[in-house]
Amino acid sequence: LFFNLNPLLRFDGYHILSDWLELPNLQANAKRMTLHLFERYFFGLRTSRSPVSTRREGAWLVVYFFASNIYRIFILCGILLVVSLNYLIFGILLAVVFGAIWLIKPLVKSITYLLYSPTLVEVRGRAVSLVLLLVLGLIGILGFVPMPNYFRAEGVVKAENFSRIYASTSGTLVELLTPSGEMVRRGDPLLKFSNHELTLELASVDAEILQIKARIRQSLVEDPLQNLSLKPYLKALENRRVKLLQDLEALVVHSPCHGRWLAPDSPLFRGALQPRGSEIGVVQGEDKFYLSAIIHQSDASRIFTPELLGSTEVRVRGQEGLILETASLQAIPSNQESLPSAALGIIGGGSTTVSIAGTREKRSMAGGDLVREQPGKKASEAVFELRAPLLHEAVSGIRLIHGQRAVLRMQLPAQ
Repeated sequence: LFFNLNPLLRFDGYHILSDWLELPNLQANAKRMTLHLFERYFFGLRTSRSPVSTRREGAWLVVYFFASNIYRIFILCGILLVVSLNYLIFGILLAVVFGAIWLIKPLVKSITYLLYSPTLVEVRGRAVSLVLLLVLGLIGILGFVPMPNYFRAEGVVKAENFSRIYASTSGTLVELLTPSGEMVRRGDPLLKFSNHELTLELASVDAEILQIKARIRQSLVEDPLQNLSLKPYLKALENRRVKLLQDLEALVVHSPCHGRWLAPDSPLFRGALQPRGSEIGVVQGEDKFYLSAIIHQSDASRIFTPELLGSTEVRVRGQEGLILETASLQAIPSNQESLPSAALGIIGGGSTTVSIAGTREKRSMAGGDLVREQPGKKASEAVFELRAPLLHEAVSGIRLIHGQRAVLRMQLPAQ
């Protein structure tokens, strides 16, 4: 349907349209009709004759000429794009061939027709002058008339109050103190875990502390040297006891900030053991949001000249019909390799190239635990970060969530 029955290409659809309009040799006549209009009304050639007998036929031919050529350019560009994405060298060679056939050859034929065609003998001076004026006019418009100029940067929406909730210690989830979706304040209890091993270990440490204290009192009379060696051991046991008490207190998870508690999968893990460091949910504020966008080094000079910047606006992916304004624009003047979010990298659907080195595991300095870096966050080249508070209260119907992709558009001086 897209190719064979499309009348803009010379396949079955072309012949069907030609028969339906009763216009034989449709493509050639469309070219002659358009050339006749140029000769008659642009060059002023009175002897030019129309290839059709009615205005209806002429209108159809002109429409077909422009539609078929625009569609042909669209098809050629699509073919080049698809080929070059898979076979770059072959795509370059194909672009050279297409350029020679569809650009250079028609240009040479047009110049030859303009300078040497016997048809234009009477009006050649006017024709050359008008074409030169047209070309110079286009060059003047494109080269000297300032056009609206904008700069775009990809970013993600972030809530000012946002925190990921992790299990501070291993334990079995026994109770959901606050259902997911509720608004919470800082310090509100969210979840409760249990760890029988911690309770037993605390009882064991308490018993050992009592024993060491008794031995210390005994060594004061029997062996003063042993008394000196037992005191550091007692100190270590007391430190261990403090750490166990902190782990037991951490079995009840509290909210670190104000916001909405989001843990939709938490009921599924009730009764299951959660290892230390596993993510349970998030607490997201809903009153203040800002956009964290990135720009590359080649575009940094535009941003660090505030007097050149005009208005800025933000559109959120999925809600492009709503425009958000920004209170200010802050450019962080130091480049960095880590992206604000993996969603800005190619792996996450963005346009920034990332290094696969960001997916490796590395050993932390403290404790020797393996820490897996978030994949797709390390940019292959240094980038700069822009931050802009979002004025979302004035936009009705907008729904902002931490981590949404968005685009920041900044107006620059006309160019």
